[in-house]
Amino acid sequence: MSPHRAAPSALSDLMRRAGSLALLPLLLGFYLAALGSVPLFEPDEGRYAEIPREMLVTGDFVTPHLDGVVYLEKPPLFYWLTAASESILGVGELGARFWSAALAVLGVLLMAWATKRVMGPGAGLAAGAVLATSPLYLVMGHTSSTDMALSFFLTTTLVCAFFAVEADTAGRARWWWWGVFASAALAALTKGLIAVALPGGIIVLYLLWTRRLKELLRVPWITGVAVFLVIALPWHLAAAAANPDFFDFYIVREHFLRFLTPEAERPGPIWYFLPILLVGLAPWTGLAFSALPRFRRSDLRRPHTPEHRFLAFMMLWAVLITAFFSVSHSKLPSYVLPVAAPLAVLAAVGLDDLLGGRRRVALADRILTGAVALLTAVLGAGFLWAAIGRLPKGLNIHHFMPSLAFTGDGMKWWMKRP
Repeated sequence: MSPHRAAPSALSDLMRRAGSLALLPLLLGFYLAALGSVPLFEPDEGRYAEIPREMLVTGDFVTPHLDGVVYLEKPPLFYWLTAASESILGVGELGARFWSAALAVLGVLLMAWATKRVMGPGAGLAAGAVLATSPLYLVMGHTSSTDMALSFFLTTTLVCAFFAVEADTAGRARWWWWGVFASAALAALTKGLIAVALPGGIIVLYLLWTRRLKELLRVPWITGVAVFLVIALPWHLAAAAANPDFFDFYIVREHFLRFLTPEAERPGPIWYFLPILLVGLAPWTGLAFSALPRFRRSDLRRPHTPEHRFLAFMMLWAVLITAFFSVSHSKLPSYVLPVAAPLAVLAAVGLDDLLGGRRRVALADRILTGAVALLTAVLGAGFLWAAIGRLPKGLNIHHFMPSLAFTGDGMKWWMKRP
């Protein structure tokens, strides 16, 4: 904790404690209520419900099938989880969506805990509240897809990595690094090699930024890689043995050709994800920039305090993942979901500072926050107008704003709820 943070008053401390106690039951009600009240959206949700159902019927948990046809576009962890929930809750909307909602709740609690550990209880509670109420995170937490599972396991990987680097003893660092390898393996079983590429790039850049590259010497590489392989390798070997074209399809096509070429037919401009993030974090979007004034030039060159390093890590996390998918030839709005967590933390820290009166807001900061909030409001109004079918005929808004269909579906889901 940095010395400039004022001690909370008895009333504010009581409110924070009450809010912390209420966070879990509110999240459970917010995310788990009415999961089965709206029919599955086609084709995506139907696909992610049908593949696990066929696993249960055929008993084949190695090779996913869709309508009897081999479907190796993604690894099977999310299918396994959904098969388990469908076997208990039934095949349908509730069973199909349960794990997206449950992992969304766990992701909110994880980021609230991590932020509290570094920035204090007020910022931690604000981080949980901001993330839980962000439209992008909220919609995906009610949608059956692999994206929320990937987001949760990537978030766990990166949180473990930050605390591994910050650990004050080699023993504690070792446990955190084992958490990195284990959660990265689960992410790899959810959506493939990006589970290694993205966290690896963020961690290395962070260590270079903070001039702590020697921390890599504390990584238990042998045991860590063993943990990763024990979790991730068996399915890959079994799938390769059962499917002769596994390497060409799953590795070459689904990983490299999808990223490097337009083969997947999901194009988008370089700025594709910017409007998605502006609207997806609303109404908190502008506050995500309010953490920037905490950094002086010396802090930007080398963050010295745990707070500054935590915020620097969040910034790298958000920027690198957004940049990675922005240059990809295959884009979908949900790909940027893992960015919601670090942006929520940045917004929450600014919100906690403003509510606690610990920082005066500079004029330039007010202008920037206001401009982003205004732009978010305009885009949000446009999305709402489109969702209720009031766009002028002939306006090809899908070409201009590829995220329209995704956002419109999310709004329609909420409007259909009882």
